[in-house]
Amino acid sequence: MVVGTVALVELLIHVFFHVSKSETWMSETARAVTDVATLALASLTALFFWVFKPLLLAERRALTEKIVNTERDRMQRYLDVAGTMLVVINRDQSIALINRKGCNVLGHEKSDLMGKNWFELAVPEKVRSDVKSVFSRIMDSGPDAKQPEYFEGAVITKNGEERTIAWHTALLKDDQGTIIGALFSGEDITERRRTEEAIKGYAEQYETLKATDLFGYLLVDEKGNILDSNESYCRMTGYTKEELSSLSIPDLEVIDNPEDVARRIRKVIADGKARFESRHRDKEGRVFDVEISLAYFRSQKVFISFIRDITERKQAEEALREKEYLLSESQRIGHIGSWSADLATDAITWTEETYRLYGVSPGQFTPTAESLIGLLHPEDREAMREHIKALAMGTGAAPDELEFRVILPDGSIRMLRGRGEMILSGTGRPIRLVGTVQDITEQKQAEEKILQSKQDWEDTFNTITDMVTIHDKNFNVIRANKAAEQLLNLPLLGDSSRKCYRLYHGAESPPASCTSCKSLITGQLTVVEMFEPHLNKFIEIRAIPRLDKNDRMVGFIHVVRDITERKKLEEQLFQSQKLAAVGQLAGGVAHDFNNILTAILGDVYILGMKLGDQGPLTPYIEDIRASSEKAAALTRDLLAFSRKQVINPRPLDVNALVQKMQKLMAGMAGEEIHLNIVQTDPDLTVLADSGRLEQVLMNLVANARDSMPRGGTLTISAGRARMDDAYIAEYGFGRVGDYAHLSVADTGTGMDDQTRKRIFEPFFTTKELGKGTGLGLSIAYGIIKQHNGFIDCFSAPGAGTVFNIYLPLALDERGAEERPGAPARGKECILLADDDAMVRKTTKEVIEESGYRVIDASDGEDAVRKFNENRNDIQLLIMDVLMPGKSGMEAYEEIKAMKPEVKALFLSGYSDEIIHRKDVLDESLNFLTKPSSPVMLLTRIRELLDR
Repeated sequence: MVVGTVALVELLIHVFFHVSKSETWMSETARAVTDVATLALASLTALFFWVFKPLLLAERRALTEKIVNTERDRMQRYLDVAGTMLVVINRDQSIALINRKGCNVLGHEKSDLMGKNWFELAVPEKVRSDVKSVFSRIMDSGPDAKQPEYFEGAVITKNGEERTIAWHTALLKDDQGTIIGALFSGEDITERRRTEEAIKGYAEQYETLKATDLFGYLLVDEKGNILDSNESYCRMTGYTKEELSSLSIPDLEVIDNPEDVARRIRKVIADGKARFESRHRDKEGRVFDVEISLAYFRSQKVFISFIRDITERKQAEEALREKEYLLSESQRIGHIGSWSADLATDAITWTEETYRLYGVSPGQFTPTAESLIGLLHPEDREAMREHIKALAMGTGAAPDELEFRVILPDGSIRMLRGRGEMILSGTGRPIRLVGTVQDITEQKQAEEKILQSKQDWEDTFNTITDMVTIHDKNFNVIRANKAAEQLLNLPLLGDSSRKCYRLYHGAESPPASCTSCKSLITGQLTVVEMFEPHLNKFIEIRAIPRLDKNDRMVGFIHVVRDITERKKLEEQLFQSQKLAAVGQLAGGVAHDFNNILTAILGDVYILGMKLGDQGPLTPYIEDIRASSEKAAALTRDLLAFSRKQVINPRPLDVNALVQKMQKLMAGMAGEEIHLNIVQTDPDLTVLADSGRLEQVLMNLVANARDSMPRGGTLTISAGRARMDDAYIAEYGFGRVGDYAHLSVADTGTGMDDQTRKRIFEPFFTTKELGKGTGLGLSIAYGIIKQHNGFIDCFSAPGAGTVFNIYLPLALDERGAEERPGAPARGKECILLADDDAMVRKTTKEVIEESGYRVIDASDGEDAVRKFNENRNDIQLLIMDVLMPGKSGMEAYEEIKAMKPEVKALFLSGYSDEIIHRKDVLDESLNFLTKPSSPVMLLTRIRELLDR
């Protein structure tokens, strides 16, 4: 029994390893197992014949079974280390033996397999019946049975997976040669078959690609030589396959930089594959763009290239880039950006111009609804939120545009206009929002300028005080300014049914003197002045032709000026010119008469000095003096009439001035105005020119009268005022001191604050055109300032107006106009210059009678010459202002340049020269009017010399 078992094991091992002897990795293992088995059999044989034979049969059988089992376990361990599946199947199809590899492939434990039907357990159902039939037929074939030594078949694993096994087989026979089973040695080739199938598929695809018209194909060695090609690439280049076989890649590829090509080849060899774009050259030299898919096979050291002609794609891409560039440039030039929002992904896309319009960059800003709103002016953010909400709820119709402001990073503000709409799918489902945004800053500024220009034109058109009406060729008024509407008492704008001749002349047809008719005929500007009874005004009508862009007459423009006041002023001017002529005559007579009176008064003074106070002729002398002084007063009145009175500040009682002018002011105010005089302080003496202050008061009374056309109350107040630091701080003008306060208050219409601030500006007037020069208050302001005083105004609409005048008090000057006593005598040298010989002679005698030395000069040039000869002796100049050649002022300026400390006294009947060239008060020049009494002259001489 043992021998039979050993023989069976030896047979199994011998058959298994004989079948597998082709597998080199099994050879050494088989020999080792054979040696071990041989040694084991020899040992068993020796033990059987020499040791165990005498034992009892039972003991021998037990021992034999134990040995067999031990050897079987040892053999199983040997079989488990085999790298292939080893399966022994009994004749009855049960599994007699299986190694670990077999269990692993099938996914079963050994205990689950042993004794089970191999075919029911491991063979797929679809081939199970056929395989079982073949196995049974072999098992029943007898000693000469033939079995396939190699076949491939499928097995089913425990989890139902089908695996492919390459089987090597051997029949197992007993000692009599009867087939008792079969030994199967199998290798799992499932992955290899799959790989082979894949390779086969790849090969088929490769051949398909190679034969396709879509790609060109090149097989290239490492040196760049072309080994193979396809028809598609031949058509691309115009070469035949034979011609390409004689070429290399440098013959076909346009290479700009060989180093780049070498670097690319090294990378392909390292990576095994690459895809890139290049340019190839065909047989005719034409260069075309290609896309190359390149693979490197290390085993064969070749490159396979699939080449696609992408010329048209490149052209399309270039055209697309050009379109995108044109779109981008168009958006940039037009300041129009675009955007889109995908509702499925919430992704928002902006064009480059959109980023630029908002002043952000794509790399630093992610567009979202909220981030967009954050860029806007705070006042526009809520409107944008509502706009976005309206877009999101849209149905495909474009919502209204939205204008908003955006704040750029530099702080500047731009105005943008946004517009968007919803895009719907074919089923009406919202899928996308798209829109545009445009910079309209310049447009808005232009619109504002246009609107402002239009408004400026309207304002200018309506500010023109002349009546301006625009007409068509049929004399219809189609537009008029406010002056025309008010004067004609009609709202004319937009009314084309009003004929100009009806409005201006009250006629049913154009009058014979119609300026418009003349302009329509001649095409030239026509001007006519006339008295229009319909308007009861003198008017000047200027008819100006209106031409279209082709210089065709389409109508005319009337500019009508009310010249009624101008006509009155012309009459007044004519009258004033007559009065001016009389005044000029009076001034000339007064000047000459003053010289005569000066001589008479001088002679009377000398005569009185010679005869004494108690002489029999004294009464006659006094009569002559009194008559001369009356004559002097008459000359002063003539000078006042001719407005050539001298600026001559003297101590003046303000109360007396007001009382003196009360009757005159009442007459100017008129019967409808009540004049009220208020005097609160009896002692108000100032140093002033009476005539100039009278002029100021009369100007203020005239303004008050004009502000009370329906009557009212005019109050003239005189009193004392004190200016301190608190007063100056509150009212913003003045100097600390005591002042005489004159107030002129009316109950008229008053002025607003804006008008009040400009009331003293030259040529500013609130009166109608032609009713005021705008100089009255500015002259009054200048006169008060000339007297070192202040004038201001308080007024409000409907509350009347108050003018306040402040003049510095001069209390120490009281009595300055009293007759002086006998003048003091002197011995100084005086230069006397007068062109009137009689005046010069008499004045010289009067001065010399008081002890002075007198050098006389006949004119200005003579005075300069004689002063130059006697400059060290002369201490005082007495100069007539008006002399032929060089005037007294001109001579004084030359002498002062030679001797700056020289003193001067000027004499004249009027002093236009001084007024025009030097202000007497500002310059503190000493002045004495002609005729002056000899006593006054001598007194002033002494005062000047004693300073």
